Amino acid sequence: MATVGIEDKREKLLFWPSRSVGICAAAVNPVTFMPNSSKQTTQMTILNDSKKTQLFKMKSTKPKMFKMRPVYGAIQPKHKAIIKLFFKGLKQGQDVPLGQRFTVVSADAPPGKASAEKMWKAQKFKEKILAGIAKKKFAILFAGVNDRDQEDMGRKVIRKKRVKPKDSSRRMKKESDRASETSSTKNSGKGSGRGSEIPTKKKIEELAAKIMANTVKEAVTDEKIEPKKKVCLHLPEYPLLTTSSKLHSCPSMTNIDAETVV
Repeated sequence: MATVGIEDKREKLLFWPSRSVGICAAAVNPVTFMPNSSKQTTQMTILNDSKKTQLFKMKSTKPKMFKMRPVYGAIQPKHKAIIKLFFKGLKQGQDVPLGQRFTVVSADAPPGKASAEKMWKAQKFKEKILAGIAKKKFAILFAGVNDRDQEDMGRKVIRKKRVKPKDSSRRMKKESDRASETSSTKNSGKGSGRGSEIPTKKKIEELAAKIMANTVKEAVTDEKIEPKKKVCLHLPEYPLLTTSSKLHSCPSMTNIDAETVV
């Protein structure tokens, strides 16, 4: 059976999951079963590549359909453990269970001679174990159903990384934006003859003030000034008085005739 070595981020455990009998070596995910009613078995090899004893426990999303033996265990430094993975098989008319997975939970073993199962379950050990816990997930695929989807997805990711560097998309976007701005500036300049300058709020206010000033000036210039009216008084003629003549009383001012001449 073909095996694949997978190293976790902590670099303490190495995994070699193998495929079920009859699965081709080209399948991307190592945990792959046949979508039929027969019971199937595969295995996973775990190597402890650290200097400390490692505890592990196995989990699955459907415990009644996918089982593991053993579920709990401890691996000494530079030693291996073989985990058997079981698939119960499909019942008649049952759909293929998609989106399922196995999970390997591991941690440094605390000091003590208790069994791995007790260390995982006992409260006094849980607090020490949870400090350095790690998880590794393995998707469960079925040949001819969803294994090719994973393979195609992997190829697309690789092609995308090779063709497009990290900053290529940003550079292309900037260049396209610059080209569009340049073309829009040229087109607007040809149409209006004044370029593509957009008047600001300050310029609009200055222009409005100039227009108002010109309007007031024109209104003052066009206003007609009426000529002032002249008042002429016509007094009655009286003979000059001499020393020998008698004094005559002058008429009162109310008798003065006033004529208004425009």
